[in-house]
Amino acid sequence: IARAASVVQRVWLARLLMQLSGAALAAYLYFWLRSLDPMMDDAAKMLLYATGLALSVGAALLLGRWSDRHGRPFLALALTALVAAAGLLVMALAGTPATAKLAYLAFVTANAAFLALHAGQTLRILPDAASRGLGIGLFNLTNTAPSLIMPWIAITMVPDFGYASLFLVLALLALAAALLLLSLPHDA
Repeated sequence: IARAASVVQRVWLARLLMQLSGAALAAYLYFWLRSLDPMMDDAAKMLLYATGLALSVGAALLLGRWSDRHGRPFLALALTALVAAAGLLVMALAGTPATAKLAYLAFVTANAAFLALHAGQTLRILPDAASRGLGIGLFNLTNTAPSLIMPWIAITMVPDFGYASLFLVLALLALAAALLLLSLPHDA
């Protein structure tokens, strides 16, 4: 029972960390894109975001199929978290708008694929069928709590330290999520 609780806690915390990185970016996405490329209109911003979400569908399906075949669902989740962290790191260090936009596409694709794959694993790891509603409710708190927390952190960081520092912090959160998932036993 202790092992199952440890798995649930680590998987929950990994989702929270990934949601925190996504919520913070969402809070400042429009302003970051405007600072990155002042000529970029709203339609182009929306197209960039929509492209990332569309790519995430294919990524989630491919990774989900791979994890089913190989029995390694948490490795697929860790991989998406690592790609998200890399995307955020490149966003922080990007020297050109084109590089930053490609890195953002990588982040959005990986983050959305992570969330889709993670939702599929939640039911699998909740130990008691009689309390799965409570378990799912607790997991879903990772969807709302970050939206309350991260805008304040972004407001605190961005004016004084810029977007790059925020993206570095978010990359560390995504990396921590990946490490948590990689620490799970293969048969979890």
